[in-house]
Amino acid sequence: MAESSLEKETRRAFHKIHLEHLADPHVADRHSDIVDPLSMGLPVDFLVGARCADLGCGSAGHGVVNLLSLGAEFVNALDLDQSFIGPLKDRMHQIDKHSDCWQADVGSILALPYEANSFDFVLCRGVIHHVSDELTALKEIHRVLKVGGKAFIYVTGKGGILNRFFKETLREEYRCNPEMRTVVESGEIEQWLKTQITDLKTKIEPDDENSWRASVNLLENLCELINNDLALSLKDMLEAPEYKSYSESEWFSLLEGAGFKQYYRVFKKPRYRNVRKIFAPLFVEHDHPLARLLYGDGSMNVIVTK
Repeated sequence: MAESSLEKETRRAFHKIHLEHLADPHVADRHSDIVDPLSMGLPVDFLVGARCADLGCGSAGHGVVNLLSLGAEFVNALDLDQSFIGPLKDRMHQIDKHSDCWQADVGSILALPYEANSFDFVLCRGVIHHVSDELTALKEIHRVLKVGGKAFIYVTGKGGILNRFFKETLREEYRCNPEMRTVVESGEIEQWLKTQITDLKTKIEPDDENSWRASVNLLENLCELINNDLALSLKDMLEAPEYKSYSESEWFSLLEGAGFKQYYRVFKKPRYRNVRKIFAPLFVEHDHPLARLLYGDGSMNVIVTK
């Protein structure tokens, strides 16, 4: 099955965002520390000597870096067109990883250019919720995994106030509001937000009430909790042509439809330096009442076994 215009548009949007990831060492480092065998319920040396694939690796190659750092013998890095190859080569050169342990492949997750039973481990993070046919993508992952091989697959969960605000309300506003699009496309989200918050702080009437002090402190602290990482995540959410989301039952049904009979969710606290640090514990305690209210079913991070 050939890729659709949706996949091509998504690739163009994320190429630019991933280059911005590479320009910020903290962002690049955070995104290259996602695969963690222990938090995934696997032996610490699970990936040592493994043949792996990073499907939809992106121009930053975060997953390739992650897998090689954990001892993978070889990683096939796949994305939709050749635009990712140059930046990936540059990054691999920077970390002294040469072509004897990785390879860049151009192809679609909807028709993977690999033989059946090729990989011990597949990483597919934040890709399937952007494609036109997620069931086909999952079937392709199942096909290329070795019997007994495992994959780590992540898609966004459905429901919850914050999920709905960012994935529905904010995306709709971005499509309809030219002023918002101008700010996002300018690449100045961080500075714009800080400027608006600082300006708002000066407009609060200084009536010497505790509420005034608390309001000013809140806005000052909020400025401290806005950084480039947050701005790039907002661009990710807004500029992607489509952002599907799934309830746990919907996601598990798709996995079973693709042939996976063994699967389980995994949880890891992200390393944020922005306002999301407040909410990071809820990524692990997904059944916490506040987590359910804000994030619904939570992120669908799963380990599947063929």
